[in-house]
Amino acid sequence: MLYESMMKKHYTTDDNGKSIYTQRFNDLSTVHFDFKINDNPAFLVMNNEMLTLLEHIYILNNKIINTSLKSHVYNSMEMWMGKSTLIEEIMRSNEIEGVVSTRKEIGDLIDKDKPKKYQRLYGIVQKYQKILSDDPFEPIISSQDLRVLYDQSMRKDVVASDPHNELDGDIFRKEQVEVLSGSSSIHKGLYPESKIVDAMDRALNILNEKQYPLLIRVAVFHYLFGYIHPFYDGNGRMNRYVSSYYLKEALSPSSALQLSVACKNNQKKYYEGFKVTNDVRNRGDLTYFVLNFLEILEYGIKEFSESLKNKCEGYKHYVDTINNNSHIDDKEKIILRYLTTMQLLDLEYTTRSYMENNLYISNKTLITKLKKLEQLGYVERDKKGRSFHYNVNLDVLDGLA
Repeated sequence: MLYESMMKKHYTTDDNGKSIYTQRFNDLSTVHFDFKINDNPAFLVMNNEMLTLLEHIYILNNKIINTSLKSHVYNSMEMWMGKSTLIEEIMRSNEIEGVVSTRKEIGDLIDKDKPKKYQRLYGIVQKYQKILSDDPFEPIISSQDLRVLYDQSMRKDVVASDPHNELDGDIFRKEQVEVLSGSSSIHKGLYPESKIVDAMDRALNILNEKQYPLLIRVAVFHYLFGYIHPFYDGNGRMNRYVSSYYLKEALSPSSALQLSVACKNNQKKYYEGFKVTNDVRNRGDLTYFVLNFLEILEYGIKEFSESLKNKCEGYKHYVDTINNNSHIDDKEKIILRYLTTMQLLDLEYTTRSYMENNLYISNKTLITKLKKLEQLGYVERDKKGRSFHYNVNLDVLDGLA
């Protein structure tokens, strides 16, 4: 990033950044928001660095779309790729907050009917699935809308983890909260609740203001949500979900589902954006955070684009090898193609029951076919808990190519 924050300018200029602040605040390219940060009016300098980042993100997003459209291989993997991407995004968002979850736990909740009893992560998994769906976009207009979304997606998990984090205000929290790093307080959320509601409504107005580019609005709102900190717990996870949900309006679902993965892989940089912008010496300048956010998003989409290309190439290589193998029949090829997909996408739908449901092959036939594939050395099995999971021996397939 070339842009230097006002906090840095405070230390590196003779007048503590006053003249640069005046220049930036009054620049013709500066956008002013109806929001105050530490009593300073919030503003954003729309500079060339920001426009270049936006261009890079859209180019990378189009690259992903083109890979999907041009590759018949991708079409065979599309449903499973979506699930894999969604699982990874939720896992990484949880990890950022120290919440432990597994691919299997999340995967088992995808497309699942509403359970009769509370089941951890069910709410947020169902919400994330909307990013992959064709359901119409539903903007979050008010604080009350956000509270409803929180109740549907995260409240039960938060309260189950710690009953003291149950919301006690009319919409949000009633008491003061501090964001801690170790034993040190690094930020205090807004207080009292009336101030939280007013600030959140203003932030949502910015998020939905279509005169600004959507990615810019999402980045600005992402910071403002963290600054307001409306809940006792779950703020980070809720914030990243809302951001990904809105990103889908401008980007492909796969790109929108790279935010938490990228934030986790750049966690120090991610937190640094909040830390710098929260500082009173930064004087309400959101530019550093927005550039930081866009750089992280660009990183995530670029990594996914390269991974998608490699997975499609790998899948084509192994499927061609499987299809050209004269020692196995069509059903055995179906099984191998399925297991190869699961392996390349790090999915665990590899028990006989999963294969029976997804491949429409009877359990009796599966047993016979898997036994033959094991004898040929193409498939290995590993016991996890009470079930056997099957994996393709890719080294053996490589030897057949």
